[in-house]
Amino acid sequence: MDQACITDTIVYAFSSMLSGMPRVIGALFMYIFQIIMNCFIISGSGQAAATIPIMGPLGDVLGLTPQTVVTAFIFGDGLTNLLLPMSAATMGAVAGISYGQYVRYIWRIIVTNLCLGGVMVVIATMIGL
Repeated sequence: MDQACITDTIVYAFSSMLSGMPRVIGALFMYIFQIIMNCFIISGSGQAAATIPIMGPLGDVLGLTPQTVVTAFIFGDGLTNLLLPMSAATMGAVAGISYGQYVRYIWRIIVTNLCLGGVMVVIATMIGL
């Protein structure tokens, strides 16, 4: 991606889209982006290798600290691992019950934790100002 300048194009497109908005919106965008990417790239290290080269420079352009970018990545990656059926954590948790039963039991916890993760990303953004 670097040799073909695709990374630069993606960073420019996202920064153009988020340039006039507050930093908090950019940080929440990164958080939601990582949640969505975790549905496609389950591996934490694989997701970091694929997205941090984009999110790091984007955070610099938006005025976010590297710690805020990493916080958005960690919360976006970690929380959805409890819900996705192809995650090792979920595979172990649903042993002996159906996935539907597991989702009915865990969905409130996931939604609460996703909201708390968003609050933590906002707090990290405010601390970094």
